[in-house]
Amino acid sequence: MGRNTIYGRDELAWGEAVDAVLPFLKATARNKGTTTYTDVNDVVKRHGLAGFDFNRAAERYAVGYLLRLVVLWDRSEKGWQPGEGLMISALVHYQGGSDPGPGFYGLAQELKLLAEGRLTADEKMTFHFQQITAVHEHYNSVTIGLALK
Repeated sequence: MGRNTIYGRDELAWGEAVDAVLPFLKATARNKGTTTYTDVNDVVKRHGLAGFDFNRAAERYAVGYLLRLVVLWDRSEKGWQPGEGLMISALVHYQGGSDPGPGFYGLAQELKLLAEGRLTADEKMTFHFQQITAVHEHYNSVTIGLALK
């Protein structure tokens, strides 16, 4: 009986990728920065895991799936319910741009952080900026000396 895979990776591989990427994004947040999909891919590869080939559509979707898992894990650690909290993946954007991928907004709607339905460019930009700001504030609001989640 074989293991189930998603985008050619099994559950263990996805878990290892989350374990590599989440601390990287938390550090990025503490530095009040943003990062790119390419940087996320580099983190995955530095941890000895299979990277993503952005020349292939399925692999671009796969990195989006990884960021979805990162967000869901981060939110579960904090006990956030639908309609509350933030999305640490807001810090990730396209190389040479400032926008996240379309999966970011779909997940935000699924988590009830953003209204359902078609979004205008202004609504997307406003939500994305609010999320970046909230992520930066959250990861910089812990009293010095206390460990961040």
